[in-house]
This record gives sequence, C-alpha cells and structure tokens, in this order.
Amino acid sequence: MAETEEILVQIRNRQRLAKAALAEILGVEPEVPFGLAEVTAHAIDIPEDPFPAMDYALAHRPELASVREKLRRSKMALDAARAGYLPQVDFMTRYYADDPDMKYSSARDNWTAGLYLNWKIFDGFATKSDRAEALSQLQETMAADRKTLLAVKFDVKKAYLNLNEAQERLKVATSNVQTAKKTHQLIKRQYEGGSADITRYLEAELAYNRARMRESTAYFDREKARAQIARAIGYWTGSRQTEPRSEPSSGTKEG
Repeated sequence: MAETEEILVQIRNRQRLAKAALAEILGVEPEVPFGLAEVTAHAIDIPEDPFPAMDYALAHRPELASVREKLRRSKMALDAARAGYLPQVDFMTRYYADDPDMKYSSARDNWTAGLYLNWKIFDGFATKSDRAEALSQLQETMAADRKTLLAVKFDVKKAYLNLNEAQERLKVATSNVQTAKKTHQLIKRQYEGGSADITRYLEAELAYNRARMRESTAYFDREKARAQIARAIGYWTGSRQTEPRSEPSSGTKEG
C-alpha cells in the first residue's frame, strides 16, 4: 500500500510538471489553469506508406533546399570560370549632341555604334586557376548534397522503424491490459467470496493499474514517433500546399 501511495505521489507531481512545461511552450503563466481535451484520432496525420513520405521529404526538407541552392550557385560559378576561355563580344551604342558653341539642335545630333571582340590569349593562367577552384568547389558541394540526401533518407527510415516499434509495443501493452483486467476481475470476485486475501487483491489491482500506465506510455510513445516522422519529412518546415496523403490505419483502442 505504501508503495502504491509513493507511485501516486510521483505521478501527480509529474502531471503538474508536464502541465507547467506545456504552459511555458504555449506562452502562458504556469499558474493559469487549463485542461486537456481527449481525442480519439491521431494527433498528427502522416502517410502510412514510407515511400510517398520519402518523396515528400526530398522536396520539403530545408537542408536539402539549402544545399541544392549552393549546388546551383557552384555550377554557375564553374560556367563563369569556363567563360574565361571564350571570346567576349561587346556591343555599344551612344547618342549625343555636340557643338563647340553649345548651340544644340536635334538637326545636329550624333550617334555611334560599335562591336568589340575581346579574346584573352594569355592571362597568366588566371582562368585555369579560377576554373580549378570552381570545379573543386562544385565537387565539394556535390559531396555535401549526397551526404545530406543520405542523411535525410536515413532520418525518414529511422523514424518509420521507430514508429513500427512503438505500434508493436502499444499492441502488446493493450493486450497486457486486457489480461491484467481479467485477472483483476477474477481476484476481485475471489476476494469478495472470501477465497482470496486483501494482499492478493491489492497486488492484482496494482498490476492492472501498472499495465494501464504502460499502455498510456506506449500510446504517447507512438504519438511521439509519429511527430518524429512529421519532422523527418519536413511537414512543419515546407509548404503545406502539397501535404502528404495519409491513408486510414487500423486503430488500437487508446487509453
């Protein structure tokens, strides 16, 4: 009995701490009272199939967009460096009025047009050096792009594997709750009939409550795993106009 009361005190304190932390996240005072609404659906809607989720992640993860922009600029820098080997053609026009007595008139206007061709025969290997530097930068950026791509794919894969584990744990926890509930009901009837003592009854009740606690923990672990998937695919950082489609999943009774 004393152990049960100790666990109850710990749980109540954790509940108060969780509400205070939630109040801080919401930007309200910790003393402000508020309740939590119970929902039966998933808190976060994600695609059950990892393949469309992977495609969504490759299109919406911000680090991929950043490294691809760097890759685009590196390619442009390499093209600009290569242009140093090519001739440059410049076209210039000028329209003006000129008179030594400053008697300007539209009948005395002037215009010139010119076409210039420049081709560097030798620039002290500056173009070669610029091209080598740009090529090295491009190769480095391509390696970073590949590394980031693999990291994102692994992140999504890991998130879905963790979700599968959390779902299996929830199934086991739910099954244990049903077993503990039946055992508790049986011991309760035996206790009421006098064939079981109070210690056996309290042990069965404690086992049932612990099973329910483990089920609740497994449920929220599953929801956290779903939140990690939403983060991994860039659901909260990319455009929400092309949200990943979520397919209905077989739900487990949530406690």
